[in-house]
Amino acid sequence: MGFQSWKATRVEDARGALEKLQFERSGSALANTKRAESGKSNETLTGSRLQLAPKNLRVDSKRPQAQLNFELAQELTINDYFVLYLSQLKGREAFLEAAKKLTPDEAADLMMAFLKHLRVGGASYEDLPPPSAAGLAVPAIGNKAITN
Repeated sequence: MGFQSWKATRVEDARGALEKLQFERSGSALANTKRAESGKSNETLTGSRLQLAPKNLRVDSKRPQAQLNFELAQELTINDYFVLYLSQLKGREAFLEAAKKLTPDEAADLMMAFLKHLRVGGASYEDLPPPSAAGLAVPAIGNKAITN
């Protein structure tokens, strides 16, 4: 899965969870209103305030977290994709499939995120062995070899 589709999936999941809570709240409030109007309410009226049923309180307590999850999903970055999604992939084929779905800009951002991840982990790209030490040829441009 590429970055854009991964992010879109996360945003849609968070939006769905938020909408579900909003629907539960409005559906529960509508049912409570109908029960109150029919005289079959299990709620009490205190002054001019209707006491909320326990289910409404549970829905209300979950809503701020669902709203935050939705906002965070909208702000996901390529670094989040690297840490949360790519780090869970196993095997070369899975990485090849993900790489095919990245745009050149996303691939460049992903490489930068990888370098950032190396630095956060205590290592840096300077600590990596040069390509020739890993058994790879160092490409040359003209008469000058490419170095870090």
